Formats: sequence, structure tokens, C-alpha cells
Amino acid sequence: MIINYNVEMLNYLIKNLFDLTGICISVLDTDYKVLTNCSPDFDFCSLLQRTEKEQANCKNCDEKILKKCSQSKKLESHICRAGLYDAALPITKNNNIVGYVIMGRVRSANSPQELVYFPNTNQDYDDLKLLYNKLPILKEEQLIALYNIFSCIFFDEAINIIYDTSINAAIEFINDNLKEPLRISMLCKKLNVS
Repeated sequence: MIINYNVEMLNYLIKNLFDLTGICISVLDTDYKVLTNCSPDFDFCSLLQRTEKEQANCKNCDEKILKKCSQSKKLESHICRAGLYDAALPITKNNNIVGYVIMGRVRSANSPQELVYFPNTNQDYDDLKLLYNKLPILKEEQLIALYNIFSCIFFDEAINIIYDTSINAAIEFINDNLKEPLRISMLCKKLNVS
């Protein structure tokens, strides 16, 4: 199975969703490598992540939720240490995970009303508080509806699975001829490959 990502289309989809909702969105491949993402140039998280320690904390948080999503094969969400709602959703095609969507930097009904996490750094508390209050706030139902839309329609054309027919034909030929002496030259001739 070969997974073909149309990054240009993914960029287009993610940018439009970000413009519509204000929610930061990233699309990752099956190895958790970012294919595309959309987030503000400067916001609460970018100020918070100015230190390597906070970058590492956020990366670990993302990795945990992605691994959980990978194992459950369904939407996984949590409130991060800074009080923000994060979620990871598997992108599936023919019951195969072909990528992930991770969304966050949003406040939900379960998020604290006021800034509760303040890292031990030189960052200005007033700036963090101001940026925290500017984050988008969505109801839990709105967030789940957004994720359901993702899983239903957004990636039909942007991510495709390509099946190598010669491999399937080779497997079928071998299975059909297990009682015969098989040689590579015979298999290549049957499949018209060298």
C-alpha cells in the first residue's frame, strides 16, 4: 500500500478551516511527520513555547495523544497542561490509518476560565493572560462536530491509497501454485516484469 498525499490540497483545506474556525490544525503522516499545519504567527502557545523546555513539554503532549489515537483508532482528546483543548483524529481509508489530524490551541467548556498555567520563565504573565483570553472558545459539541466533518469528507481527494497490483498478482500466483516448484523466472514471466 502506498499513501499519496496531495499536500497542496491539504494546505488549501487546512488554511480554509483555520480561517473559518480559528482552530490550529496540523495534518500528519502515519509516522507523525507534519505534512501541513496552520496556526497564527503569534499566539498564546507560540509565546509559551519560546523556551526549549516548553517546546519539549508540548511535543511530548502531542506524542502521547497521537499514540493513544493510533492505538484506539478513534478521536482522542484532552486538556493540556496549559488548559487548552487538544485532539487527535485518525484519517482512515478502507479501514487503514493513512494519517492524523491534530487540533488544538482552543478553549472549551472544560478549559479554565482564567490562565492557570504559568511556566517558570521570564515571560510576561500579562502577555500570556491577554493571549490566553484571545484564544477561540468552542463548545464541546462544536468541536466534536468539526472532527466528525473531518472524518467524513475532507480527505477523500487529498489522501489516496495506491495498491500495487503486481504485488497482489504475485501473491495470488504463489498461493495458487504452492504445490508446484516455483522459480523467480516463472513468476516474472507470468507477471510480465523483469
